[in-house]
Amino acid sequence: MRQLLIESVLLSMLGGAVGLGFTLIFIRLFVVAIQPMGLPYWVDWSMDATSFVYLLVTSVMSGVLFGLAPALQISRTDVTGGLKETGRQATGGSRTRFLTHALVVAEISLTFVLMVGAGLLVRSLFSLQTVDVGFRTANWLTMTVPLDERTYPEVADRAAFADRHTERLASLPDLESFTIASGVPASGAGWMYLHLAGRVIANADGTPPRIATTSIGAGYFDALGLTMASGREFTAADGDPGAEAVIVNQRFAAQYWPGEEPLGQKIRLGQGPWSTVVGVSPTIRQTSLRPDVDALVYQPFRQAPPYWFSIMARVGSPASAANVLREEVRKLDPDLPLLRMMTLDEYLGRLSGETRILSTLFSVFALIGLLLSAVGIYAITAYATSQRTQEIGIRIALGAAPRDVVWLVLGSGLRQLALAVPIGMAFAIAVSRLLASVLFEVTPLDLVTFVSIPIMLSAMVLAACLVPARRATRVSPVDALRTE
Repeated sequence: MRQLLIESVLLSMLGGAVGLGFTLIFIRLFVVAIQPMGLPYWVDWSMDATSFVYLLVTSVMSGVLFGLAPALQISRTDVTGGLKETGRQATGGSRTRFLTHALVVAEISLTFVLMVGAGLLVRSLFSLQTVDVGFRTANWLTMTVPLDERTYPEVADRAAFADRHTERLASLPDLESFTIASGVPASGAGWMYLHLAGRVIANADGTPPRIATTSIGAGYFDALGLTMASGREFTAADGDPGAEAVIVNQRFAAQYWPGEEPLGQKIRLGQGPWSTVVGVSPTIRQTSLRPDVDALVYQPFRQAPPYWFSIMARVGSPASAANVLREEVRKLDPDLPLLRMMTLDEYLGRLSGETRILSTLFSVFALIGLLLSAVGIYAITAYATSQRTQEIGIRIALGAAPRDVVWLVLGSGLRQLALAVPIGMAFAIAVSRLLASVLFEVTPLDLVTFVSIPIMLSAMVLAACLVPARRATRVSPVDALRTE
């Protein structure tokens, strides 16, 4: 037992050392690869003492765990039974064969789970790449202007700054169109209590429902190249005292006024004034990139100007336009910085960064698991085939065709696969439900993923078994009978 445990732990420690070397290299490559999509600030990608101790403990425990079982088995071997099982027809002890095949089944099952997770996340990532936010996002440059609360403490101060800035932007020939808003599409929204005139609406606890809101400038939808579903856009006069107005999206109108005319209805947000609905907007994903579009209320920018707002400009050359926009802000207030200056496509790409990272990690783990499973199945099948050399030689001598020998060898791999797929399917279903919160337009029980992964895994198992199977067909009966 001591000898086998020492050998097993040494092999495991060597594997951990080699793994550490590859890890340090591939983590650097991984960080470089995901740099453009924005690194999560809460993740530390460097190697530290905790990670090293984890690696050390894992290596030692793996050596002990997987070395102890065969060591105990050998130390308790029944000499008489062992001699009976080691004749010329032997294929290894029954307990050894059972443990070996059980480990391979577990390996295939784990690979199945990893491949399903990777498949769901990759399909979700593809859906994110093609998501329609509601308008064409090409050539849109975005930036955030953070107003100082001490310099612009009042609503009128912030509205006046936005008016001056809008006037300057309107005079720039490099901008095909532009608009301002409290946040760009898919970036989120504010949430306020909703009150409807003539109706009492409340949650189960008696509180008013909260509704998503965003502030936009006059001509917002026209600048985005969109047409109102009904009603009109905001004008420069909307938002002044006595001219409070709002625009609701189609989801809001269908949810709160089904079968009614929304135009002219009165709503109140929080403790604000009662505002008249002047239009119903086209559908834009404002709160997130999720499939379900939230009910949303648009307010005139001058009615609810935030301290932080976004400028969106459609330009021919984002690089040259960025310098122009930065200079215009500097002329109005040299102390104001411009934050998150990037194209809208870049911004939307960063919103999918978490899914990108998860899909990349799952794909790498699934690939490693697939390779390990293929190597394990190949090794077990090749070893079992070599142990059955005499049997195969006799079968060939008695007239067995090559296809019979191939099916004889493939049978073991297929039986392992038949056991592993249902086990892996059960665990994959459980894991897929845990991933539901990060999936986009892909259900946890996605049919394409749960059909394609078993096919791919079956192909891998057959490929791993095919080499020893083909080698078995070339066994010479004379040589086989001489094999000890």
